[in-house]
Amino acid sequence: MNPAPFDKAKIAELVPFWVNGSLTDEEAEALAREFERDPALHAQVQAARQLRALMRASALPERSPGDFGLARLRRAVAEKPRAPASLRQSAAAAAVAAAVTAGGFTLVGWGSPDEGYTQASGPQPAAVFTVSVRDAASQAAFADLLLANALTIVDGPSALGFYRLALVAEAADSDIDAARAALEHASDVVELVETAE
Repeated sequence: MNPAPFDKAKIAELVPFWVNGSLTDEEAEALAREFERDPALHAQVQAARQLRALMRASALPERSPGDFGLARLRRAVAEKPRAPASLRQSAAAAAVAAAVTAGGFTLVGWGSPDEGYTQASGPQPAAVFTVSVRDAASQAAFADLLLANALTIVDGPSALGFYRLALVAEAADSDIDAARAALEHASDVVELVETAE
């Protein structure tokens, strides 16, 4: 007794597997009976064979993408390491800045061991506040806040982003409380205000 014939959708589904030889024996026999009943199905088989030949001829690379990546990695390892241009430029800028900073110090009293050196810009005021500036705050907003409250940057930013601030020389000691209040009030610019030790 022959099983029920396949419908057209099932035949279309099985033809590619017929062409590449991956059908079970039962499916292959049933599909062969369908080909005997309907000779027009041979056109579907021929089209599937042409498509398979075309795909095998053009789609399979000689080497996998992993091979290309491995070859590129080996070339990169074999090359002499070289710092990026931006890092080289930064190093050059740091060297220039160090030379300029070194030129900013004036050595005095070469003959006297008691005297060391003094900074060319004069004595620096002691820090009064340590502040942290918000990431979203602009440099102009921070500068305006400092100018409006007679504050100057003594040190910073540190590695953690803290600035040490002092009152400018002309400001009175009574302005410390007003400056602290102004810094705390500017919460959109300053994240943290602490009194420096």
